[in-house]
Amino acid sequence: MPRGEIVVVDGRVVRGMLIDLDGTLLNSVGRRSNAIAWLAASQALDERLGSQIGKTPAELAGILGATAEVFWADAERHRWGRLHPVLQRERVVGDVLATLGIDDPPLVKALAAAYAADKQRQFHLFPGVVPALARLRALGLRLVLVTNGEGVSQREKIVRFDLARWFDALLIEGEQGVGKPQPEMYRRALAAGELTAETAIMVGDNVEWEVLVPSRLGLRTVWVNTRNEARPDGPPGVPWRVVQAFSDVPALLQTEDRARLVSAP
Repeated sequence: MPRGEIVVVDGRVVRGMLIDLDGTLLNSVGRRSNAIAWLAASQALDERLGSQIGKTPAELAGILGATAEVFWADAERHRWGRLHPVLQRERVVGDVLATLGIDDPPLVKALAAAYAADKQRQFHLFPGVVPALARLRALGLRLVLVTNGEGVSQREKIVRFDLARWFDALLIEGEQGVGKPQPEMYRRALAAGELTAETAIMVGDNVEWEVLVPSRLGLRTVWVNTRNEARPDGPPGVPWRVVQAFSDVPALLQTEDRARLVSAP
């Protein structure tokens, strides 16, 4: 953007964006991807597992997936698990094998590690993410990555996909000691980007964490609805805009009837 100009959308200045990682830029979450990884892990250890439990890989994968979903459904377990991913996976596997009468710590670690390896294999940026980030930077916006999870694993994703170059700041739950949907995480992200709630937009795929809470703090929100879920039907959780992919975000700032460039005072 030429120096001395600002972006104005719907009558409000936009100076930057807070952007989620998992499920927004990166396909690293989702029931289908988890099921694929559990099946791959079960198949990789089929000979060793089958002789002990008499389950097919598909049967075992189904049990593991269902157990993991129960684990993640609890908010406190969810927070602990995303900050301790290795222990979380081993806990799920250990619980399942224990119900099948198996006490084999090395097997627990092997199965959990195989699951993690297949999840890593599946990770990819959604189509159009890099051009979209480049366009947002070209508009002169300050970008802050705001992600939950343990520091090492999240940093590995950031490095693997060369994402740091697009952002002015990276805020990771495991490094900050707070995470979404805690309001403090959003306050820190705004400060890191030298932004205010009035001049920033939060972009993410989780309605509760990345629409409801930031909306209460005064941010406009963009819900990246990659799974075609039902749109929230009442305030304060109604997103400012809904898109199906992150690649659609720059257009929200460029549509003629919504945005204009004006000379800065």
